[in-house]
Amino acid sequence: MTDEVIDNGRNVKTGQFVKGNSGGGRPKGSRNKMTQRMLNRVADRSEDGLSMEEIMMDIAQDPNMPAELRFKAAAKISDLVYPRASSVEVKMDDRENLSKEQIDNRLRQLIALGLK
Repeated sequence: MTDEVIDNGRNVKTGQFVKGNSGGGRPKGSRNKMTQRMLNRVADRSEDGLSMEEIMMDIAQDPNMPAELRFKAAAKISDLVYPRASSVEVKMDDRENLSKEQIDNRLRQLIALGLK
């Protein structure tokens, strides 16, 4: 008994792929459509002498671009503009008895140093 197979390599009765027929798919190493579209846009705009930030901003603000591509561009921009948060360890001498105001002032000083 032979299995009936349709064009895309699936068994008609079960819907499962027949061994040896994966049905195709995207070739290894190829880019998806969104990535390729963004790369094409970057290549076109970089010839105009624009910086990467300007190109990404252009993509993120273009209402004709797909929402997924606009979101990816905006995420890249935020990575460039806003630094990622880092953890800060604050060591205080336990022997000191500081008031709440003194602690708040010291924390403000440390935060100001971290923002420089």
